[in-house]
Amino acid sequence: MTESGTETLRNDTHVVEGTHDSRSGPDEADSTASLLLRRKHNLDIPFGRLPDDIFEEIAIHYVDFWRSMERHIEAFGWRDIMAVNSRLRSVIIETPSIWTTISLDWPTELRDIFHTRAKGLPLNVRTDKYIGLNEHQSQMAGKFLSQNIGTISSLVLNWHADMELEGGTGSPKLSTFLKQHIGTHSFPRLKHAAFFDEGAQKYRVFGHTITINAPVLETLVLETMVLKPTKLSPFPRLTNLEIRNLITFADEIIPLLAVCPALEFCSIETEDPSEDIDDNINLFRWDGRLPRIPILHLPALKVLTIAGFRILGIMTVLRLLQDSPHAEISFPGTRWVEYEESELDGPFSDSLQEVLQPQIRNFDQLVVDQVNQSCSSWRESKFRLCSMEDSSPDIGHLKRGRIDLEFSKNRIYKEDGEGDPLVPLFSILPDGFATHLSSLHLIDSTPECPKSNKQKRRPHRRSATLPSPALLLSGFRYLPNLTILRLSGWKNIDNLLVAFGSKGLESTSGSDGGVPHDRHLLPCPSLRHFEFQDSQFTPGILIQFLQERQRVGMKVSMLKVTGSLLDERLRSIVRALVLDFVEEPPHDMNICKWCVEYTSSLAVETAGARGVTAGRDMPLRKSEQEMLWLSYRHLVL
Repeated sequence: MTESGTETLRNDTHVVEGTHDSRSGPDEADSTASLLLRRKHNLDIPFGRLPDDIFEEIAIHYVDFWRSMERHIEAFGWRDIMAVNSRLRSVIIETPSIWTTISLDWPTELRDIFHTRAKGLPLNVRTDKYIGLNEHQSQMAGKFLSQNIGTISSLVLNWHADMELEGGTGSPKLSTFLKQHIGTHSFPRLKHAAFFDEGAQKYRVFGHTITINAPVLETLVLETMVLKPTKLSPFPRLTNLEIRNLITFADEIIPLLAVCPALEFCSIETEDPSEDIDDNINLFRWDGRLPRIPILHLPALKVLTIAGFRILGIMTVLRLLQDSPHAEISFPGTRWVEYEESELDGPFSDSLQEVLQPQIRNFDQLVVDQVNQSCSSWRESKFRLCSMEDSSPDIGHLKRGRIDLEFSKNRIYKEDGEGDPLVPLFSILPDGFATHLSSLHLIDSTPECPKSNKQKRRPHRRSATLPSPALLLSGFRYLPNLTILRLSGWKNIDNLLVAFGSKGLESTSGSDGGVPHDRHLLPCPSLRHFEFQDSQFTPGILIQFLQERQRVGMKVSMLKVTGSLLDERLRSIVRALVLDFVEEPPHDMNICKWCVEYTSSLAVETAGARGVTAGRDMPLRKSEQEMLWLSYRHLVL
């Protein structure tokens, strides 16, 4: 090419661009016409006559495509392009960046050719399959790593050791290989590293430990292994960390997080060692040698996901993680198992408070979701701490972060309701650690049990139930700043309506388990906004609830309900008791039929209470409201 023009690839078409084109101008139509004309000109050029720089760009694009499928194809899978054209082959040979990706399990001769043609550029070193089983291959790979440690910028290493060697000890191990060939030497240019152990995936073992020194490392992936926590080098630039397919615990991972101050994204997937424990597992392998970490300083943290930690580990992480205000933190798959109760020295409610308390002050909204697996004995409890301004699920960027906690347990709970997440939650609220909360959202996400071929009845839904009015009231008394209360998916929310009435206050006398009583301490004095989404209630009890709130000077400003539980006459009564009343269509499409069935049964059960059944024109008299209210209190208290 001459200095007057260069040629580039655009939309898979070779375009000749001059330094000046009289036909080009600011007008968009002229520019488009000029571009089309140049494309037509380039299409007329035979492939073999393209300039060298175009050949180089074609080759780089092609090779980069193959590189993008790392671990799925061979590193030299692009070699067929060298047979297309002799000039193209010559250009490829003289382009160093094409030869920078080298596989450790190649023959030595091929590896040397790539290394020579790379001409000192940073190397991307990987494995096509794995190394480890062949001693000679491993030695040559280790020699190449040690000789080029100063130029390696990316390292993806698949290790495969015969786990049956030397009595099942797993020798030779990757840690032994790295110690022998790398030792304590630093990778001064290594930015991206990933280590995999194919053999260890067949065994449930604690992660193998390796040691690596890479001061400019930015991303690190570890599969079936962890970095040795007693010999950690700092990673001041590490932003992405992923650890998976192993058994590990918080005290083993926290030292690594502590040496990654720039960490932004972290994912850790561990397994519960309580099941299928074998000889490879040693719960006490560090014997008190782990470093003590007083705080985790991760101000840049955006996403932290840790799956499989025990509750003790979650407590530790949340207690140490104090300055990550914008992080989205989640702990999925946390199992509450019986053997932990002795370790934690207390019931689940005590542990729940220890988990929530370190971080709850950073958020103003708590979401609690209860899921009963209808066709099994499994139960999940989910807690989310978040900001009200970020409560929409459609928000892509969280302004203030959030914390998601998920606990699961086999449903073997006693009659004390310990398995219901709301029971332990409302039993610890009187301790006053959540008095600042502005919003509370309680959800029952229990799915319907699918109908089998042998079932004649329609699918059933084993719904959760709200705690007693007394327990609800004892907790709501300690949420003085609550302004919004949402309930979603509940089959019956009458307990809550009773708890918020003044008669609910009276009903707690001597019945709320030792919680201090104060008849003048009304629950949630700032609460004016109620949303009952896809939730059933008794219309008469709802009206009584609204009247009681109005009587004590706390008239409801916003009430949202779902479905058709109210006829037009009852709607007019409700509208007179609230400032803003909204009826929304059901989010659950079964809610319409559900409401019809519920109101029909309600009409039968409350036939003596005039004005409750649909289609009645007479107003609901106060005596009838009282009768309905007292009947309900007799059932639930």
